[in-house]
Amino acid sequence: MQILHDLEEADETAGAQQAAPRGQLRVHCQQGIVQFVAPVVVDFLTRYPEVSVDLRTSHAMIDMVEEGFDLAISPFLPPDATLVSRRLATYSLILCGAPAYLERHPAPQSPADLACHNFLRYPYAPWFAEGLHFLDPSGNPAVARVSGNLVASSPDTMRAAVVAGIGLVMTPPFLVADLLASGALMRLLPGYRTRELEINAFYPHRRHLSAKVRAFIDMLATWFVEHEKRLRPSGS
Repeated sequence: MQILHDLEEADETAGAQQAAPRGQLRVHCQQGIVQFVAPVVVDFLTRYPEVSVDLRTSHAMIDMVEEGFDLAISPFLPPDATLVSRRLATYSLILCGAPAYLERHPAPQSPADLACHNFLRYPYAPWFAEGLHFLDPSGNPAVARVSGNLVASSPDTMRAAVVAGIGLVMTPPFLVADLLASGALMRLLPGYRTRELEINAFYPHRRHLSAKVRAFIDMLATWFVEHEKRLRPSGS
């Protein structure tokens, strides 16, 4: 019976690969990474004229099956543990502050110093609740508990607050690359590494994966390989 099941699934997979993508593709994307998904959507529509795309964004991970999405792209885990995931890319967070803030507060020299600083926090990020995890230059772990006077789900609000010198921020480098390049922000604790995070594509069981979903995921994977440097801090 298992052999028959495997053969049926292989036939369905082969059929999906051979069929031309068509119909509507509903994609949910976490707001912070939509900049990477948008060019793939444009390329996908150009390449497959029989497909339409409904792209929605939000900050929190959704129940994609409940809300009728074919695909979700996020660095956060979905509430449905039965979903299949495909890793698209990895990145690490960086610690940043503005010169205006650092004029009033001494720059941290180790994660332990962060307890004395004002932190700007993202509400859906799990790393704030459990503490910020670092590895020192020798590979030894360190955990920092942080607090602050601003919690915001808006990247624009967070960027404006950190540039104004309100506090420090732990952020994906691609959200502040322009601010680092201009000198509006400075990277702090560059000798310490943070945990590696993943950007994943989530979808229901691969047996039901349609040609349009499979093609879009493949294009996403290719794009992230070709643009890997955009996920890294400058100079790393």
